[in-house]
Amino acid sequence: MLFMNWWTRLRLRFKKPKAKLQIIADLIYRETPGAAKTIRFLASDNDRDVRRAALLSLGKFEGKAALSVLTSALTDTEPEVRGSAANALARLHDPQSIPSFVQALDDSDATVRGSAAHALTGLGWKPRDDKETIAYSIATGDYEEAAAIGTAAIQPLTVALKDPNSSNRLKIPEALGQIEDQQVVKILAEALKDANQMVRLKAAEALGNFKGEQAIGPLVRSLRDDFAGVRAATAGTLGKIGDQRCVERVAELLDDSHWEVRKAAVKALGRLRGERVVERLRPMLADADHDVRQTVVEALGRSRDAGALEGLIVALADAHESVRQAAEKTIQKADPQWWLTDAARQAVPELEKAQKSRDHWKQQSANRVLAKINDAAPAEPKPVSATETFRKREHAAVETLVEILGDRDRDLRLAAVEALARIGDGAVSKSLVALLKDSDRWVRAAASQALAKLGLQPASA
Repeated sequence: MLFMNWWTRLRLRFKKPKAKLQIIADLIYRETPGAAKTIRFLASDNDRDVRRAALLSLGKFEGKAALSVLTSALTDTEPEVRGSAANALARLHDPQSIPSFVQALDDSDATVRGSAAHALTGLGWKPRDDKETIAYSIATGDYEEAAAIGTAAIQPLTVALKDPNSSNRLKIPEALGQIEDQQVVKILAEALKDANQMVRLKAAEALGNFKGEQAIGPLVRSLRDDFAGVRAATAGTLGKIGDQRCVERVAELLDDSHWEVRKAAVKALGRLRGERVVERLRPMLADADHDVRQTVVEALGRSRDAGALEGLIVALADAHESVRQAAEKTIQKADPQWWLTDAARQAVPELEKAQKSRDHWKQQSANRVLAKINDAAPAEPKPVSATETFRKREHAAVETLVEILGDRDRDLRLAAVEALARIGDGAVSKSLVALLKDSDRWVRAAASQALAKLGLQPASA
């Protein structure tokens, strides 16, 4: 330590890091001869902050001569020290540092990994294989690029998922979900227990790419997560997977206090299409939130259950315009002539209740729907008297007899003339007059007698 002046040697004896930090600051400011040796000495100090300060300033005094000290510091036990070493080493821009930076891509700390990747980019380095590509992609935060390589990325991404900084973990579940490997299901199921609510949400969404009991079990448990966003995402994922065994558990969320959770549950049930789904969804048309009611309409539109159409007709009288518009659009696909259906008549009691609502738009909409249904209802048939019935039958008989007057058979013509004479309908006079010119004299005579009986004079003898 002969290179140090007496005052510096005295201060280095102090155990307080603050004194050593002051030495570094003084050496940088005054550019004291032999400063580099003093800073190199402090780069191995027991205190983390002292080591960091020494490493950051070492390059200024020694330049590339500090390469070995800085590369060694990349393996320091403290991530903050490794990060400072990486930053100082990057400023040297020395290709000899590339192997150390490549190794640092696998560092447990995201900041160190990012600094190493940035330095390598500046040095023009390119990954040589899948392993280096994965490490570099994770270090730069491009998790999807890493996942695109496949199964080989699972283990590195799992390590990155344990990063203490939650913001560094957020995009990893989505990337893992792109890898078609059942190993991922277990990893994402574990991520459902993450301390950060957004990581849990992303894990729940990513599990939608997998099916089977291994994914469903953890998701069902997440339906009771403390965070509403996780409950909503989980319901959506279960609906996407489509296992009808989940219907009962998802239906429990219809009573959730958060509207976005109820909306997600409605949407999921619409996809699941299990037994009694329409029965569960119908009451949700009275939900306090119009977004939820609109989602119910969309879900009912995907059902072929008879009760679904009735629910859509009721939704035509909703208080909110967006719900009414969704119902009109959906109902046209379900049945363009819905007002003529049994479902329309069955919806009348609920529509009549809507007429009594205090909401103006609900009242008006209900009136309009009911008017359409009532206008389409068939009118009550009027009772027909016995006399009218007899007259209808008599008229039908006359028409038949007139047709027979033109038959080739003389006897049939004679019988028809006699029958018409007994009926006594003056409307047949023209037909009888025509028979006065019949080829058979007996028919002509019968026609003349019939006209006389009806009180009509024949046109000719």
